[in-house]
Amino acid sequence: MYSESETLLSRKYLREIFRSESGGVILLGGWAVSLLVGPDFQEAMGRGYIGSRDIDIGFHLEEGSTAEDLEGSEFSRVFRRLNALGFRRQSFRLYRDFDPETHRELSVEEARSRLPFEVSRLYVDLVVDRIPAEFRDVFGFTPIDEPLLELAFRDGRFRHVRWEGVDLRIVAPSLLLGMKLNSVISRTRDHKMVKDIADIYALAWYSGMSLSDMKEEIRNLIPANRVRRVLKSFNQDDIDDVSRIIGVESSVISRVLAEFGR
Repeated sequence: MYSESETLLSRKYLREIFRSESGGVILLGGWAVSLLVGPDFQEAMGRGYIGSRDIDIGFHLEEGSTAEDLEGSEFSRVFRRLNALGFRRQSFRLYRDFDPETHRELSVEEARSRLPFEVSRLYVDLVVDRIPAEFRDVFGFTPIDEPLLELAFRDGRFRHVRWEGVDLRIVAPSLLLGMKLNSVISRTRDHKMVKDIADIYALAWYSGMSLSDMKEEIRNLIPANRVRRVLKSFNQDDIDDVSRIIGVESSVISRVLAEFGR
């Protein structure tokens, strides 16, 4: 799904970004899945779970935050630090362009002069649990919001993971699975949707929670009929694509998803 060069570059900046974090942010997205399911997947399959090309970082913001509050927030601190590291903004995303082989950063002009496959673009998405009214005035854009993220901060629903010398807080598996279920239904049928399906399967089966416990927690987050509707939207081609990517038989993936949807 992703080249080794892309995931190695992403891993490098994941370490760099979180090495100096004070504990006020939470990792979510593809790297969160990979680190949560990695040990059980490795034990069962004899290899690691797929990594990610992008980095997703979650923040808590109070609903009534003023411009002054936002400027002094953890979000603002990390946003400024990423800018200092050379990340540029594209709509609500931050990115840097690199040479795929040498990992040398490319200038805007260099990246524009190359064909798409000659550029590795690393995205960092800053995700908030709510968007205060003055956010756009302060930062100049509207961020991604994920309401389920509030539960991670409010109720402490995250896991502490020590990874490559870095202490990470990773959103709890059930919340992460809920986020995946919420996002996949709006995807077009592309590689991101296939990755979401792979992550849904992996979180349901390899996160260290029993399937029954995971089902119960998800039902408290998302209506059961919506969960079933999402899972039934996956067709056989989707499942076969997931099978090729993670090396698990299609029939096994289908069986787990069917059981999860009951």
